Amino acid sequence: MADSISFMPLGSIDAIVFDTETTGLDARKARIIQIGGITIAAGAIDAARSFEALVDPGQPIPPSSTVVHGISDADVAGKPPFREVYDEFRRFAGTRLLIGHSIFYDFAIFREECRLAGLPWVQPRSLDLRNLARVAAP
Repeated sequence: MADSISFMPLGSIDAIVFDTETTGLDARKARIIQIGGITIAAGAIDAARSFEALVDPGQPIPPSSTVVHGISDADVAGKPPFREVYDEFRRFAGTRLLIGHSIFYDFAIFREECRLAGLPWVQPRSLDLRNLARVAAP
């Protein structure tokens, strides 16, 4: 059993820390309106390698959501649809570990957006900081 365990110090991680903004909190109905990410290389933030894109959700952004993230219909007017932005984000992220807070919400949104766009969804390797915090400080 011990032979199958490998260790990776957190300081050596090559990863993408990312987050999404959406039209709401119901992962079955919400649409992505922004994806942002930044690279961590060998445990250090590499601000020169970042990703930020607004997404036209194809539906109005509720005012209650705009209050939370500050993104309005005017901000996403004329921006590319999810299909195009997701392809760019996947190229940016590559096979690196994805890190986020409550990342499974973001993945649920990605999965539904992929379904609507007719794209395949494969959940990437990930680290959920919310779960890590619960382990570190229960």
